[in-house]
Amino acid sequence: MTYRIAGLDPAQFAPLWTLPDGALAREGACRVIADSDRGYPCRVSLEDVRKGEKLLLIHHVHHDVPGPYRSAFAIFVREHGERAVY
Repeated sequence: MTYRIAGLDPAQFAPLWTLPDGALAREGACRVIADSDRGYPCRVSLEDVRKGEKLLLIHHVHHDVPGPYRSAFAIFVREHGERAVY
């Protein structure tokens, strides 16, 4: 069996970067500056960001189905992340 791992499409997050903080908060997101080289895994590039990089912390629904298997969680997205594909 072959597996392919890919980061999330950065285009879906691009409009969020232009929002003011209040509008971003209404979307369930906030701006973050990484204060360490570890602990901020970007779900687009699939890498930890570097200290000082800009990120968005977003509530992301990743399995949007009706029923008990619907799932969402908080993710980090770096400002200029390129989509990783392995």
